[in-house]
Order: sequence, then C-alpha cells, then structure tokens
Amino acid sequence: MLPLKRLLVAAAVMVSMTEAETIKITAQSDNTFNPNSVTAKKGDILEFHFQPRNHSVVAGDYKYPCSPLPIGSGFFSGFLDVESGEADKVFRVTVNNTDPIAFYSSQGDECPKGMVGIVNPNDKKTLDDYKKRASGLARGVTPGKTAYGGDVAGNKSPTPTGSRDTDKKDDKSASGALRAPLLPLAIAFGASQGGGPLAEYDRRVDTGLLRNDEHQRGIIESLQNLYNELRNYHAPRVTHPSLGLSKPARKSVFSSIFGSSHKTQCAIGDIPDDLPRGLYLYGDVGSGKTMLMDLFYDTLPDSVKTKTRIHFHNFMQDIHKRLHRLKMEHGTDVDAVPFVAADIAEHGNVICFDEFQCTDVADAMILRRLLECLMSQGVVLVTTSNRHPDDLYKNGIQRDSFIPAINILKSRLHVINLDSPTDYRKIPRPPSGVYHTPLDGHAKSHAEKWFRFLGDCSDNPPHSETQKVWGREIYVPRVSGRCAWFTFDELIRQPKSAADYLELVRAYDAFIITEVPGLTIRERDLARRFITFIDAVYEGNAKLVLTTEKPLTELFVSRDEIAESLLKNNPQSAVQEEAGVAAVREVMEDVDRHAEQLKDSNLFAGEEEAFAFMRALSRLKHMESKEWVERGMGLEGQGGKADRDNWSKTRSRQMEDSM
Repeated sequence: MLPLKRLLVAAAVMVSMTEAETIKITAQSDNTFNPNSVTAKKGDILEFHFQPRNHSVVAGDYKYPCSPLPIGSGFFSGFLDVESGEADKVFRVTVNNTDPIAFYSSQGDECPKGMVGIVNPNDKKTLDDYKKRASGLARGVTPGKTAYGGDVAGNKSPTPTGSRDTDKKDDKSASGALRAPLLPLAIAFGASQGGGPLAEYDRRVDTGLLRNDEHQRGIIESLQNLYNELRNYHAPRVTHPSLGLSKPARKSVFSSIFGSSHKTQCAIGDIPDDLPRGLYLYGDVGSGKTMLMDLFYDTLPDSVKTKTRIHFHNFMQDIHKRLHRLKMEHGTDVDAVPFVAADIAEHGNVICFDEFQCTDVADAMILRRLLECLMSQGVVLVTTSNRHPDDLYKNGIQRDSFIPAINILKSRLHVINLDSPTDYRKIPRPPSGVYHTPLDGHAKSHAEKWFRFLGDCSDNPPHSETQKVWGREIYVPRVSGRCAWFTFDELIRQPKSAADYLELVRAYDAFIITEVPGLTIRERDLARRFITFIDAVYEGNAKLVLTTEKPLTELFVSRDEIAESLLKNNPQSAVQEEAGVAAVREVMEDVDRHAEQLKDSNLFAGEEEAFAFMRALSRLKHMESKEWVERGMGLEGQGGKADRDNWSKTRSRQMEDSM
C-alpha cells in the first residue's frame, strides 16, 4: 500500500491535470502546421494530428532552426504516414513550463519551406524569425526513428483544428489528457517498489507476454546486477571545463619517444572509482536487443536522476554538430570534446545507445576521447550492437587510431553475446567472455555461470576432491564433472610446483580461478607461479575462466610500476608529467604494440622474465577467443557430441605424450 504522503502527492497531481487543456495542432497536407503559433500553460497537452503524407513533429533548437534540441530534452513523434484523411495515431506532449518551444517537421525539406511552429512565443523568440532563418537551409535534421518525449496514442477526438478541450468538462477528454502524464507517474511508483529488470521479466513470463528462456535469463541477470549497482550509485556533479584549459599544450619529449603524433589535448578528470561498469550487448538481428534495452531502460532505479536513450548514429550526428559550433565560436584549436561531453552528461547519468557502430573515420577519431570524457563525468553507458567490439570499424581508414576506443569498451563495459548457441547438454553458454574485470557484484555470478556450463552439475554436483602428486596431496575445493574451481589464494598463493599444475591439467578440462589480484613486481614469486599455471593450461588445451581485479595487461605488473620504469628510462619526460602519463596510458592500452619498449625497461629481472610475461599475455588472449572456448564443448554449430568426443580423445593423447 502506498504511504499517505505519496497518495496525497498523486492526488494533487491528478487534480491539477483535470484543469489542463488539450491543444490540437495539425500537420496538414499542404505542409504547414495549423495553428503554427499557440499559447499554453504548464500542464497543458499539445496534441499533434497528422494529415497526408508523411510528416513528423520535432522540438527544435531555436538558435539553430530545423535542428532538434540537445540530447535528453525535447520531443519527437516519429514519422506518421497516412494515405488519406487523418492518421489513426496522435502525438501528445505535456507542457512542462511556459518557455518558448519551436517545433518543425523533419521530413525532407518541409522545415526550410515553412513547416514550423512555436509554442509561447515572446519578443525575443518569434515564429517569423525562426521561419526566416529556417528558409536558408536545405533540409531538416531527423533525430532518429523512435518517438520520445511524448505519447503516441489512438486518435479518438477529431475535434476542429486549433480547438481547445478543457479536460475538466469532459470525462472522456480528461482520461485522454491524463494518459501521457500518468504513465511516467505509474512507472515511478512501480520502480520505487523495488524489483528491476529480472522481476519485470518474471512478471512478463508469468502473464504469458514472454516465454522463459534460460539463455536470455542469464543476460537479464547481468542487467539486474547493474541495476543493483545503480541503486547505490550517485553520479558526481558534472564539471564543465574551462575554455582556457582547452588550448593545446606544447608536446613533451616523452610523447615523442613513443611516436605520438597527435595534438596534445587538455586534461580530463579521472574516471570515478565507484563508476559501475556498463554493458555492451551484441548479437544478430532478432536476438532480442531492443526488448532487453527496453526492459533495462524502463526499470532503472530512482537513484538515476537523468537518463537518455538514443540511436548511436543520431548521437554522433549531434556530437559533430556541437563540436562544429564550438570550433566556429572559439577557434579550431579548442579541444571541444570535454565541453560537449559535459553538456551530454547533464542530460544523462545513464546513457543507452541503440545499434553502436562505427563506419565513419570522423567518428573513429574522437570516440575514445569522447567515451573517456563521458565516463570521467560519472556517466554509465549501456549499448547494443550487431558486432563484438573487436569487429567494429574493421578495415576502416586509420583503424589503429580506433583501437584505444575498442579497448575502452572492453575494459569499461561488460561485453555480452546475445546469440544463443545450442548445447547438446541443454546448458546455455554464458553470454559474457571468460575473463571478468573487476571484482564487482557481477564477478560471482560470472564464475557460477561458467562453472555450470563447463562442469556437469546435474550428474556430478559440486564437491571437493584430493589429487595426489608424487605422494603429496592437492586439495581441490570445488569440482563438477571435469571442471575445477579455485580462488587465486587457494591455487597460487599456497606454494605449488610445475608438476602440481601439470597433474591438475591432466585431471581437469577446465578451471575457474576467482579473486585474482593485480600483482606487482614486488610479488615476483606469485607472478611466476601464476604464469607457470597459465602455461600448463594452455599447453594442455584446457579452458580457463578468470575473475580479476585488474585488466589482463595489469595482472603481473601495475600501471604505476610501468609508468615509473618508463620515466626512469627517459628522465627528460618528467618536464611535462601530464603528457608523460598520457604516453604511459598509450603503452598500457596496446601492450603488444609497445612490447619492445617494456621488454627493454627495468621492470623485469632479465630477458627471460620479460619473455615469459609477454608470452603469458599472448596465451591469455588466445584462450579467451571464441574458437578456444567453444572447441570440444559439444555445441551443435561445432558438430555436437562428436566434436566433444574428438576433442577429448585429442586432449587425452596430448596428456599421455606429456607424461
């Protein structure tokens, strides 16, 4: 039952809305709005009707005619096509304040040719001025395909154009006017009762709206984990950079050592330590991306004060438009990306992108920095895509410059595959990759899902075992089928030899290693032992699942140690510490490309240790590939049970050869 205070608030809202007026505006077949200028008070409903052929209505930026308002504000009806008469749908928008609102049709050149209007014009913002400036343009900007900022409803009241219906006088009219405002109110009440995407999924399954799917449920568990994190997350106040700091600084000697040819940019803040890791959901057409995004976006908790959902292509169009404006106003040398990111962050603590892709070199050049700037402002990103991050912008011009953006996506977002492979054992393959970073609320469920998939929990429930090596006993705390689960401390921190690891690989086909810390050079013994285990798993063709505190490139040596070592080797770089840190980050983001620089540093005790470090990284990357993970697992797409049997025979022969 709702608390009395909330009931009173809801009642007050409903009473105020019964006094609202519905103002009908028609997008006519002669490509005009009728009326094209109206006065409305707060709470009134603008009800847009549509005549032939294909019109829309968009809340426009008064300063830039025929362009939509910034992301996170305004409204868009989508295109409502009608052959004759009037469309059976109307678009209803609640007026939130009495400021002037320009609007236009974004179909082709309808806006430049005069299909514009204005709500609450004043002396400074007039219809004539907006229309005159619009006439000099070629076409209007369409903000996408999906309606937002209002409610698409059935056309139930074909009253004369320009008429006003006072909702308190007509019960039928009142119910229509209440529909749009009360929908968000109802969602807000429902969200505050707890739940999230998993509870909503269960509700839809129980009511028959959806069919239960275990693979899909596993994905929704990841959405639920993020929901739970967001309930306790409070985004920091957005910090707008100073224009004086946006001018390019002199290039440092340190940057030149590593061949960094790009223009030095103004500093951005660090990404908050408590920023929840976002989600990157990818899969083929029909894999349920839209449904999952709807489910997540509609059930976001009350702690998320602002949220935005937008098609990624339209988002990037808006970004480039903003960048162009800033450069025109402040000169081409200004580093405009942090300014734009700060403005975007004001409209969305959580930003949801539909169809993340990169096909344009202009997008590729700025994406890494844009993503970093948004995250530094505390923005949580959730996106869908048709492809894995590694496949973005494939064969694109200057793709090397886009690799850092891919690394950001993979390190700061959980990458989840929505495509559901069929397993002959009827256990769905977990949607995420085998390595999980950091040790957050998702880590435990990640390990459990893979343990169920790689083990045999139905016929061989989890239990402990003891293996013997040369008369010594090795305790294995969790086993299911031929999958063993250790924590890092149980497997590595407790002293073991190479022979112990080889025996474990003979006994088990797969390993789950959880709670792997970020090691440092001062913990060489642990790092060497871990590398020995990785080598044994790789050479035995076994599977490896990890939950780690740090990304792969920081498992054996910390970022600070790399920075310190590189700075020692190049003392003149200390002149510009900020640029030096940027160059270190460049090395860390692509360790393979800078391997020689790291091998030649004083990080390692010798050439052999440096080689072992690089080889371990290379092997870990190979073992996370789709081919390695799915080989021999019996997936129908790989040959079913015959594939598993053949793999088991091959692995058995390899183990015999190594004895």
